[in-house]
Amino acid sequence: MTLDDTTRASAVVLLILVIVGTVLEGAGIASVFVLISVIGDPATISKFGILGQIADRYALEGNLLITTLSIGIAAFIIFKNSYLYIVICYRVSFVNDGIARDGKRLLSRYLDQTYEQFIQRNSADYIRNTFISVRSVHAGIFTGFIEFITESLVAITILIITLVAEPVAASIAFAFVGTVFLVIYQFLGRRMTRLGEERHFLEKEVLQNLNQSLNNFRDIQLYYLGQHFIRTFAELISSYTQNYRSYGILTQTPRLVFESVLPIGIVTVVVVAVLSNDKGNILPLLALFAVSAMRILPSFNRIVMSVNGIKSGFAALNEIAPDLSVKSARSTNLGNNGAANSIKFDDVIELEGVGYGYDKSLTKRVVKNISVKIRCGQSVGLVGVSGAGKSTVADLLLGLLRPDAGRILIDGKDITDHMREWQHLLGVVPQSINFLDDTLRRNVAIGIDDADINEADLEEALSKAQLQETIKNLPDGLDTNIGERGVKLSGGQRQRVGIARALYRKPKVLILDEATSALDLETEWEVNQSIKNLHGQVTLIVIAHRLSTVRDCSKLIYLDGGVIIDEGTYDELYQRCAPFTRLVDRGEFSGENNE
Repeated sequence: MTLDDTTRASAVVLLILVIVGTVLEGAGIASVFVLISVIGDPATISKFGILGQIADRYALEGNLLITTLSIGIAAFIIFKNSYLYIVICYRVSFVNDGIARDGKRLLSRYLDQTYEQFIQRNSADYIRNTFISVRSVHAGIFTGFIEFITESLVAITILIITLVAEPVAASIAFAFVGTVFLVIYQFLGRRMTRLGEERHFLEKEVLQNLNQSLNNFRDIQLYYLGQHFIRTFAELISSYTQNYRSYGILTQTPRLVFESVLPIGIVTVVVVAVLSNDKGNILPLLALFAVSAMRILPSFNRIVMSVNGIKSGFAALNEIAPDLSVKSARSTNLGNNGAANSIKFDDVIELEGVGYGYDKSLTKRVVKNISVKIRCGQSVGLVGVSGAGKSTVADLLLGLLRPDAGRILIDGKDITDHMREWQHLLGVVPQSINFLDDTLRRNVAIGIDDADINEADLEEALSKAQLQETIKNLPDGLDTNIGERGVKLSGGQRQRVGIARALYRKPKVLILDEATSALDLETEWEVNQSIKNLHGQVTLIVIAHRLSTVRDCSKLIYLDGGVIIDEGTYDELYQRCAPFTRLVDRGEFSGENNE
């Protein structure tokens, strides 16, 4: 992870604020020793440098001196705590701004991946890393580092003050406490690191289980599978809470240990003062060491916990650091947007010897040596049995996948060099459309701010998708919330919304990937009417396993085993392509899965 210039500057400012705060903390502790000494003997004010000079200058003696000193120290402590409050606010803002910044950076990296990279990982990985791991890194490592610096400086300052006041007692007390500190650190260090790694793993597993449980709600209800998912979740959450339980217990251990050894330090001060025949100085020393102990006790505890927090946070850092540092594989290869070389698609799409395989370690390809031309304005159907490679060809045309062999040309220009321009010309309607839990308007004009939605283009897209009647029947029209996954719409309405979404961006090429395969025959017929109205208006590339969807296409391409078997009109294929003829004679094409 790297910090930008603004963040580095903020970190330097924070460090300076922390150092100044440490000096003020030390002065606050020393002031107690001064006050108790003066209360015992006002004449001792002369030992405290500038304070003695002020007392002499203004003739402060006796009760007046004690009262004035008390008020001054009280005012200083109020000032010190006000300053520390400002430092805390700055520190909290620094950490939380970092969480927001890196969360945004991480999501940006994930959304800039190539499609091939994206599908290699579970969605729970992305959710955990973007929302949980980023917080773990900043709350654990960055907060821990700041806490470590702050409390270490406080401890050093207190050590110096007590050494000046009573060198022998301070040396013995700090040697003892330091030994205890090292023992605790050795005992807790590795366990905290292990717990951090375990928690990071369990967070992903819990999120993945929740995703799967909620996404399979219908099957769970239908087949009474609830207990299986609940049992799995219970096992995971039990391990997760056990991890947090252990972590919580270990975080409290240092405080209890340090509180147990505190009386030993106080006894040490008394014994040393008695043995040195300095009994008159016992009360101020006890006050100094008591206040020092009250402040240094949480400091030692925070130092231990900050170190453990840093170790725990490294498990999350190791996960997200590569994602934050890697350059966008997609953005770096989007091509040039110069007007002189721009793609407009006025003539032909050409696939020249295109091949592709999902597993790069295997020689077997899903698509092999595909060569075909699609003219502007044509409607082309890709047909074939399941696993023929139709959806893979569609993903290659969309630029989601990059060919392992061959190339795809638009009016003679390779789309690899003009990917952004090419994708601006595309619209796609998949079999399963992802919806926002939001209004119909925002689902059609997805990803566009309300103020930037073009109402004329929106109306045109809705009209072409034949959604006007649906909108009239919705309680709030276009501003009706259609629910998660569009549950408030029928299957046919959802597909037409998908068509409207694709058409809103005025594509020159519209790819329909099994857009009607999940619909009943009547609903499919209604949606097909919307599709038929688009013939001639845009270049249509239709993937389907039902004859009705591709019957009116100007050209059909039959694929099998990743290669083109034949291409031509419906009648031509029926006459000369035996596999196609068999599919038609059965009355429908085979069902489709992801290819």
